[in-house]
Amino acid sequence: MAEFVLTLLAKKGGVGRTMHTQNFAGGFAEQGFRVLAVDLDSQGSLTANFFGDDFVDQLQPHETVAALFDDHREPDPNILIRQTAIKDIYVLPASGHMERFDLPEPLKQSERQFAVRDFLTDVDDYFDVVLIDTPPNISNLPAWSALMASQYVMTPIQPQKNPMEALIDVNVQVSNAIAHGNPNLTYLGCFVTNFHIRRAIQKTLELRLRQLYGPQVFNTILKSRPTYEEAQFHYKPVTHYRPKSEAAQLVRELLVEVVTRIQTSTTMMNQQQAKAG
Repeated sequence: MAEFVLTLLAKKGGVGRTMHTQNFAGGFAEQGFRVLAVDLDSQGSLTANFFGDDFVDQLQPHETVAALFDDHREPDPNILIRQTAIKDIYVLPASGHMERFDLPEPLKQSERQFAVRDFLTDVDDYFDVVLIDTPPNISNLPAWSALMASQYVMTPIQPQKNPMEALIDVNVQVSNAIAHGNPNLTYLGCFVTNFHIRRAIQKTLELRLRQLYGPQVFNTILKSRPTYEEAQFHYKPVTHYRPKSEAAQLVRELLVEVVTRIQTSTTMMNQQQAKAG
């Protein structure tokens, strides 16, 4: 049974959501966890990060996550889930076939909004950790279906004005998901990515972020390092591309925080249930 399902959600593109979904997969896999990375973005970037662009271009609709949302198909896990070259990391791939399901007003999509949840329930016994990468349009069906399927959500954020403002929309959407289908969803917080330590404005914005959101902001900061981008060109998480690099170590430190927050959340939920019972 999967220990948890974690979605990375961010309204703005280019903040490292896909890259760090891949890196998180590497960090958990090197600890012996069997990881499923779910790609819900029609660009198929997470899929390409593991298999290459040619692989994404050749995928047929029934071989992608689009099959979960197609009322005329019965998703087959044996066809959909692909093993990567990295031990213990598997991918549920996406491609342009997902575009037709990038639909607004997901609450009107009936059972489709639970398509990812239902599929993960069917394969639950095979994975320890499930990570979901979402598209930047957080109000449409793909991102909403991720929230319906998840136990936890976190947001990568760059210390820039617009991404910080977009964090408000993330919090609103998570609250909507809790109110309309997934009452057990927990927002773990946001983490700073692509941080340039020599840029005074980024230091100022990072401080402002902590003033505004307090403990929601993870302590670990993922500094801007070329190793992150290099790893993608080698189709590997940074933890496996350069395992001794600072970039890889920062990912590991962040994941320690992630697991600690999950454990704390679980303990609090158990205590609340015990009181209610």
